[in-house]
Amino acid sequence: MSSPSSSSSSAAAHLTLLALLSATTFYCFYKSRRLKKLSSSQTLHPLNLSPPPPPKPKLFFISHTGTSKTLAHRLFDLLTSNDLAFDLVDPNHYEPEDLHRETLVLIVASTWEHGKPPPSGGFLANWLAESAEDFRVGSLLLSKCRFAVFGVGSKAYGETFNAVAREFSKRMRALGAAELLAVGEGDVDGGELDEVFDGWSKKLIEVLKGGFLENGVRGWNESDSEMISSDDDDDDDDGEENGEESGIVDLEDIAGKAPSRKSKTVIQSNGKLNGEKEMVTPVIRASLEKQFPDKIRMLKPVTQLYVSVDAATKDSLKAIDRPLFGDFWERFVDSLKALREKQQRTVYRLTLVKGWNTEDIDAYSSLFAIGNPDFVEIKGVTYCGSSATSKLTMENVPWHSDVKAFSEALAQKSEGDYEVACEHAHSCCILLAKVDKFKVNGQWFTWIDYEKFHDLVASGKPFDSNDYMAASPSWAVYGAEEGGFDPGQSRYRKERHHKSSH
Repeated sequence: MSSPSSSSSSAAAHLTLLALLSATTFYCFYKSRRLKKLSSSQTLHPLNLSPPPPPKPKLFFISHTGTSKTLAHRLFDLLTSNDLAFDLVDPNHYEPEDLHRETLVLIVASTWEHGKPPPSGGFLANWLAESAEDFRVGSLLLSKCRFAVFGVGSKAYGETFNAVAREFSKRMRALGAAELLAVGEGDVDGGELDEVFDGWSKKLIEVLKGGFLENGVRGWNESDSEMISSDDDDDDDDGEENGEESGIVDLEDIAGKAPSRKSKTVIQSNGKLNGEKEMVTPVIRASLEKQFPDKIRMLKPVTQLYVSVDAATKDSLKAIDRPLFGDFWERFVDSLKALREKQQRTVYRLTLVKGWNTEDIDAYSSLFAIGNPDFVEIKGVTYCGSSATSKLTMENVPWHSDVKAFSEALAQKSEGDYEVACEHAHSCCILLAKVDKFKVNGQWFTWIDYEKFHDLVASGKPFDSNDYMAASPSWAVYGAEEGGFDPGQSRYRKERHHKSSH
């Protein structure tokens, strides 16, 4: 027979369990009603998936004594009174890498000592100059942008009168931006600065009012602006398809000499690049700047797809390539991932620059797993002379022995996945290849069977890099006495006769 105390404990336990079950039931009922209500709300009010609005137009002032700043404030008030919303910006607090996102830019710029901009505008001016002269950038970077420039200077300085404003105009146009008005030029010593500026501003307002829609979003027509053209634009448009260009090129030599800005996304060659044979000769190569992974994914099958891997770390890539985009490292990694998805032959192309990227063997090795390339082509940089945009000298050019040592160390880091397969001594070029795919019964198969490749493409059936590989000739294999020179071709050695200084 149970004691009174045990009966009391049992009753308390039952009551506790009943309370717990009731609370659980209530919570589940509440949660169910809330989820149903949330689902209904989302059905009635779907998420807004429309693209983000364009950035607010910018009005930059580049000033030293305050004149240009004062004029910019006056223009800002005039724009505001005409319901044209702008951000007034000191370029000293602006990141030039964001310029490609802008759709409308106005600049009021002073010319300082020796035809140079004031310190507040120096970084922006230098960025524009370097970008306009950099073949990797292309002339479509600012193709979505319209702009106008007013210069403040003194005719007493002769040829440098408003040199900064003219230079901004030239560089913006070189990068694809369209000029709304001819450069306005004010003379601080001529007594008519205010009158000239007001006249230019009035004309600008007329152009802008004609080019804006009611909601403030730009809706330009060719007739809305003067669309200034100039003889300074030396790019030839002949051969362009639909007036467009890819601006995507392969970084063959970072020392100076470069492909044309008109390089297309896919470049077909006869097995030579800049007069030198390719490591996997001959080759139809697809050359891609490693900042556009979507372009890689969209490519149809090509015999061999290269991506330049100019550096192995984020900091060194920024220093060597001077990338355009703030997320350049993420774009680079995504490009390597896109390479991994390809079924045809893929290549990492490394250009070694002594003192810049020859010490990063561990970091380079870590990139192999991301793109899983079939080949790694390692080449010493080619010195093409000094230039305003390059600080490289002959001291930065590695010897072939340096390239060999780097390649052997990199292959060793792969722990058997890659081996040194071929070399071309004259080009200072070494090829690593995946052992499990291209080394068959001790023989390398790094060459391409072109007829087989075209037959495979024509068949419309899936295929991979093993389906069109061909045996490597003995003279191209690493360590061969010929050093990559085809014995069937004639080799000429130039005798150098140096004049005596005596």
